[in-house]
Amino acid sequence: MPLFFVMLNDTPSIYIFLKNLHALYAAGFDELVKRLEAPAGGAPVEITKDPHGKINARFIGWHNPWIHEHQNIHKIKELVKSKLELASYILLLGTGVGFELDAILREAIPSVKIFAYERYPELLKIALSMRDYSREILSKRLVFLLGSDLATYPWHHEPLPNLVFHPVLGIIYMEEQLWWKQQFAGVQKHITCFVNSNGLLARDILDELLDMGVNAYPVDVVSLSLSEITFQIKSFSPHFFMTVNHVKGLSKICASLDVPLVVWEIDPRIEMLPDDEINSRDIQNMVHIYTYRRKFVTYYREMKFRHVRYLPLAASTRRYYPMNIDPEVREKYEADISFVGNSMQLHGDWLISKAISLLKSYTSHPNIEEIVHKIVNIQCTCPDKFILPELIRNILPELKCSYVTDDEGRGINIEGCLSEKPASERRIKAVNTLAELAKEKIVKVWGDTGWQKRLASSIIYAGPAGHFHELPIIYNASRINLDVNRIYQKDIVPLRIFDILACNAFVLADDSQELNSLFRKGEEIVSFKKISQIPSICAYYLKHEDERREIARRGYEKVLREHTLRKRLSFILDDLKLG
Repeated sequence: MPLFFVMLNDTPSIYIFLKNLHALYAAGFDELVKRLEAPAGGAPVEITKDPHGKINARFIGWHNPWIHEHQNIHKIKELVKSKLELASYILLLGTGVGFELDAILREAIPSVKIFAYERYPELLKIALSMRDYSREILSKRLVFLLGSDLATYPWHHEPLPNLVFHPVLGIIYMEEQLWWKQQFAGVQKHITCFVNSNGLLARDILDELLDMGVNAYPVDVVSLSLSEITFQIKSFSPHFFMTVNHVKGLSKICASLDVPLVVWEIDPRIEMLPDDEINSRDIQNMVHIYTYRRKFVTYYREMKFRHVRYLPLAASTRRYYPMNIDPEVREKYEADISFVGNSMQLHGDWLISKAISLLKSYTSHPNIEEIVHKIVNIQCTCPDKFILPELIRNILPELKCSYVTDDEGRGINIEGCLSEKPASERRIKAVNTLAELAKEKIVKVWGDTGWQKRLASSIIYAGPAGHFHELPIIYNASRINLDVNRIYQKDIVPLRIFDILACNAFVLADDSQELNSLFRKGEEIVSFKKISQIPSICAYYLKHEDERREIARRGYEKVLREHTLRKRLSFILDDLKLG
């Protein structure tokens, strides 16, 4: 048994927090103390009491799991015992509110050194407010690591610790797991970078860069304070910072620290970039924009950004590849035709109400709400042609500019706000064209609950699909994968097309000029021009299996040759002269 162990407190205590801070300061961790005393960011956690009446935290956006699950303490104890047979150093990936750390401290003998990592300052503050760790801190038995401390700690000065995963956070902090695994794989890494861990492609980008020999470390930019981001950049000194889509304030920080910021734009946005991020010469020189829409190259260059490139999306072939699926798993995911994607119903409604609110302050028109719904409804009745910009010009001529300023001073694109609802309605209509075919064939839709009330009864709503684990299985297990692009984004090739083809699977794609510039229609991919064509095309390729498989094979080979995530990232590194 250890000579001393930590006593748990039922509620956070400022006295315990200050005692732990004083211990950290005395032990030489004064920078960590400053960071913990700084104003908080916006971590996606809610501190509250759990069903057991104890202080706990829930993650927002991860099916709201409790960060501490009481039944996991026994698992932690058993795991620690097994780790101690191999080493006397332990790294806990995910401190949370501290329950699991307490279990480790009780179980481990006093000579074992424990590193406790946490991504979010808010969670670490709670842990330090619940338990008195001062003796362990002062004796250097316990070392807390926050954010990029995991990457900057001098691990080469002492034996590498054995990794213990927090039962919940260990799964959520998968990006840190990827970094740890690759960092000590024996590959010498000369290039360092931060990757914003928010965004659809973020984890795949991090994984690919690490495999390419780049020391890429994840940072949750959206959830950290500006001061914490600044500290981590200064501490890590990356060659560049990469983010999927623009993040407010990040370009100013990177420009002030002379760190190139790489922005790969892959999603539609309704907000204009703030004036102070457009009109700064330092930002214009330091930001490298890669956009998935060709027309935006001119748009950004007119704003005086020096480094702007067109860069289409691509498949992560480390995640998406041809699979041999276990029969039991295949039974759950198999379908003749599958569509994966959100209905966008709630988001479309929310954007319309936002536009109406903004237009009421912009124009004195008495019937603005009626006019907005008229514009949207007309576009909804025209699923094969995007006419909304023309409708706005004709029905709402007093709207002289594309953007209206909101209460926070942000320029909001009205056309963008009104486009999502028609895109949603078109997507639902497109899927429902398969209603008759679905009486004979298995047709499944994976996505948000907005689908449930809008699908034809013959079409199966299969529920949400996990992006990291289920999508590759769904694509592999479907004879035809349907793509329905947003009606206002026909100038892009969506990510799902690259991912499906990377699985050597067949995709029926939404036709566009951009699609035809990247793939040979009828040879590497099949497309529809009107949603009414979907059922007949699907019926044909379900009957002609050999032809379907041959087209899928050619599309697969094209993706491997030209459209992999590694090729895109190599292009960026070469562009930065870091290749």
